[in-house]
Formats: sequence, C-alpha cells, structure tokens
Amino acid sequence: MKKIFKLLIILTVCLLSILSVSIILIYKKPGEISKRVVIITIDDISPVYSIDKHKELFSIIDKYNATATLFVIPNYLGKYPITSNQEWINLIKQEQSKGYEIAQHGYEHSPYEFGLINYSTAENKLTKGMKILKDVFGDDICGFRPPYWAENFEVKKALRDLGYCYDADIFAIRFEHGWYDNMWITEFVKTEEEFLFMSKIHKPFILVLHVQAMTPEGYKYLDKFLEFAQKRGVIFKTYKEVYGTKLSA
Repeated sequence: MKKIFKLLIILTVCLLSILSVSIILIYKKPGEISKRVVIITIDDISPVYSIDKHKELFSIIDKYNATATLFVIPNYLGKYPITSNQEWINLIKQEQSKGYEIAQHGYEHSPYEFGLINYSTAENKLTKGMKILKDVFGDDICGFRPPYWAENFEVKKALRDLGYCYDADIFAIRFEHGWYDNMWITEFVKTEEEFLFMSKIHKPFILVLHVQAMTPEGYKYLDKFLEFAQKRGVIFKTYKEVYGTKLSA
C-alpha cells in the first residue's frame, strides 16, 4: 500500500512538471524575450488631443533614452484624420526618428469599433487605416491594437490575411503582463512590485499609457518608474521588436 502511495506521489509530481512546462511553451511568444525588457505603449495617439500632452509624455520617455510604441488613430471618429495637423505630424515623425514605433489603433476609435463587425467591414477599415498611416509615416508599420481592446474572430482573421505582424489585444496584456496607467493605478509601489514579479518569471513588462489620460500625478509616477527601471538595467523595446512576427492561423 505504501509503495502504491509513493508511486502515486511520484506520478503526480511528474504530471505537474510536464503541465508546467506545457503551459510555459503554450504562452511563449515569438521574438526576443528578456527578464529585463520594458515595452512602453501609448494608446490614442491623435491630433485631436493636445500637442502639449504628447510633448510632455515624450519628454519623460526621451529623458531615459527609451522608446515607445505609439498606437495611432488614423481618423478619429471619422472627423479628425492625422493629416489634418502638420505640427502634430512633425512631432510624431521626430519621435519616430528616435526609434519609436508607429502602429495602428483601430480606424476611427468609435466605441467597440472592432467588437461587432463582419470580415468584409473589418478588412475595409483595417486597409483604409493602414493606408493613412503608411502615407504619412512610411511602410514600416505592421502592428494593431483594437480600440477598447475589443475585437472578434473575424477581425483576427482579417489581420492574419492582411499580413499584420502582431495583434496587441487585451489577452496579450491583461493576462500575461503588468501594466501601469494613472487611469487605474496611482501607487508607484504597486507598479514596482509588478515589474519585479514580471522580471522573476522572465516576462517583458508592458507599460500601457493613454496620452489624454495623463495628469501631473501620472507624469510624476511615470518618471519615477522609468528611473527605477533604468537603474535595474532594463532594455527598452518596442512592441514590434519583441512580438513582431507574422500572425499565423
């Protein structure tokens, strides 16, 4: 009886080990993964929002020689195309020349724009939005994040068919990485603890920001976090550098 009990324990341990390895393999993403990587992403980049807010956010990131992935809204609410403001374009191009990545954030960023949509409409919106971005910022654009992080399987299929290199939806953020945004988290200590936890499990730490949501308190926390991270020898990467491979079926 004791031998059977011991055998059951050994088998259980083996099964748990296999399961743990399987889970790691399932959730492993392509691209370069480092326990000291921080990816800064900024949503809702658009001339509809204050240029000064853009500048202040970029100045803090530039202070630490970091880069960011800018999720740009091609034509906000169908009324504010990015081509409407040359000063804004010049600012974004200036950051792009420093290594910032330009990526697509929906088409017009209406509520749940890609949440309830068929394949044909998704394909059309994606194509129109990408053309606007490439006409302004060049061809080196291949990433997408849906507005409100909401999208369906028809959108995912369209992204694959159109050759996008990554889809930064909610599952890629909420369930795998840490985040910080002064909309939700206002304690620097919490952000610090999340970063250290992600480092221990060798996951990149993704910092999710929204340009219009930044406040004086938010800028302060961002500065503190980037200083904290830099002192720990992080490598700042864009989303494309880490996850930029062609989407597969």
